[in-house]
Amino acid sequence: MIRRLGSVQAGSSPVLYQGSAQALCLLDTATELLMVRRDFRAALETCERGLESVAGFPEQEDLCSFRYGEVKAALCIIGIQALAELNKWRVVLEWVLQYYGAPEKMSAKIMQM
Repeated sequence: MIRRLGSVQAGSSPVLYQGSAQALCLLDTATELLMVRRDFRAALETCERGLESVAGFPEQEDLCSFRYGEVKAALCIIGIQALAELNKWRVVLEWVLQYYGAPEKMSAKIMQM
């Protein structure tokens, strides 16, 4: 699946754009690894790389109209599903907290899982 990421707007930071594109690419890859290839360990590792790539982003709209929080939550959701498939439910909360810091900072989508 190919996603159009839009164009860089005048005055915008190419570094932020590059990080956004990388995070979205890793999200697509992690989804494919989880759902199509059923390679749960690789999906989890890809989510971790994606979460590391968005760690420094401000929580606001980025250049591609994807909200930072939505990309972060999507990567976490795929990671949670991969951990579940690996039968590692006991480490899910600890894993998510390393990216959010505290339960009250998690998105509602993650809390519902």
